Amino acid sequence: MCEAIVYLVRDGKQEQIMRDVVLLQPEDGRILLAELLGERKSIRASIQKIDFLRHTVYLTPIEENPAAASPSGANVITGTQSVTD
Repeated sequence: MCEAIVYLVRDGKQEQIMRDVVLLQPEDGRILLAELLGERKSIRASIQKIDFLRHTVYLTPIEENPAAASPSGANVITGTQSVTD
């Protein structure tokens, strides 16, 4: 299988934000992630690195307004929808 694990990298620390990712799509300054069972997250971040051998993706948060950011600093929106759209 080719699912990936996505990490958010902040201050040199990696935080796992999603497993079994089958879709990663840039959208208007955000990254849309979708996992195998349909959960979706939209994260205000940029791609730092993709390691195809280890099936890992590393994102760096983009902060618009630090006071409004989530504790992870990435302004995450979550939901569930079919990934076959």
